[in-house]
Amino acid sequence: MILASRGGGDRELRTGLSHLLEGRAGGYAGGRVRVDEVSVPGLPAVDAAVGGAAEALACLNLAVWRGRRTERTQVTSTWQARLFGGARPNPEQSWFEFWETAERSMTARRNAFLWRTVVDGRVTGLWALHPDQVAVRWDHRGRRVMFDVAVGSGWMDPTGDVGATGGRTVTVDAATVLHVKGPGGGGRLMAPTPVEVFRAALGGQLAQLTYQEGFYTRGTGGGLVLAFPIELTEQQARAAKDMWEAGNSGTTNAHGTRVVSGGATVTQVGLSQRDAQFVESVQLGVDDCARIFRWPASLIGGSTGKGAPMSPEHELTRMVRYSLLPRMMRWEAALLADPFLFGDGARDYPEFDREGLIRADVATQTAADVQNVQSGILLVDEVRAERGLQPLPDGLGQIPQIVPVGGSPAGVPLQGAADTEPEPEE
Repeated sequence: MILASRGGGDRELRTGLSHLLEGRAGGYAGGRVRVDEVSVPGLPAVDAAVGGAAEALACLNLAVWRGRRTERTQVTSTWQARLFGGARPNPEQSWFEFWETAERSMTARRNAFLWRTVVDGRVTGLWALHPDQVAVRWDHRGRRVMFDVAVGSGWMDPTGDVGATGGRTVTVDAATVLHVKGPGGGGRLMAPTPVEVFRAALGGQLAQLTYQEGFYTRGTGGGLVLAFPIELTEQQARAAKDMWEAGNSGTTNAHGTRVVSGGATVTQVGLSQRDAQFVESVQLGVDDCARIFRWPASLIGGSTGKGAPMSPEHELTRMVRYSLLPRMMRWEAALLADPFLFGDGARDYPEFDREGLIRADVATQTAADVQNVQSGILLVDEVRAERGLQPLPDGLGQIPQIVPVGGSPAGVPLQGAADTEPEPEE
């Protein structure tokens, strides 16, 4: 992409990841199949895994909290609480769009970029940038990381420069852009992308799609060889090839009758459709994409493992525990460590709402609620609040219902008990 620079003249703005793909076998795998950040998202399983992770995180609400365990309370009065509790993080994105963009970038590229709008030392706006509009480089003179951000011409413009027209690049440092690295980031300038790490596996999936496209487009069942008993000139061989393809290839001729003249024989070469299913099966491809992008295969049409299928509750528990929770904690840790938002010594911290993420089936959850109430772990009103119900009248839901072994709830009179003391026996 060529954009006008502020220093005069035009400059090429590479995408934040394109420079990592060059020089690696020409960006190719699986023969003539190109494996890069443009082709890989075209795989249905990749889109399902990346989109599933991004939308699952975007469904959560992030709030500001203070204290831990029993002293934990939600904060609403600080500027951080007002920022995350507002209707939108910036004028162009809702919170759902913000987190979907941020997590899609993290899952698909393992790098995400947030632009901060800072006024009087306070962050008044957050922008989730698309990874293709950001190029990361090391400034040797200043010995710091710099970000070349493309704005305008289809990209969001968080600069607030209303008078600017057309596409341009804005160079900023870490005081403006928060770079959050995914798995494998460590001390590297950029975390390695899934395309870098799993190029061969993803190339196999793209090869499968390319093969299937050719199979149904040509309709000849794979590569063919026409062998004639006599030697043909190059012009005769080319004419025979064109005649065959004109009358026998394409989906309209897929089930037609083939007629070969001149004593020619037809031989199939390469993989047949049956062989292709064996070598690059669809099921294996979906499972591989789930592993690469760390999302449960069962949620994108893949296998559910050996044995009986998982129950919805078991599937939800595995998804939250092993896929969604690490993503939540990565973002919470990044925001908490950011000196412009919280930083060292902050008494408050950001955290996604975890209530209701993991729930059992109705019968199991009801039994657990009854046990928690009767053991004094929860109050009746607390359980009712989780169901969206109003508290019981007259404060009855605030009475602990502790049931001793072999007895009735402590502090609660037995049904039908007299209000007065019993008369002494004669």
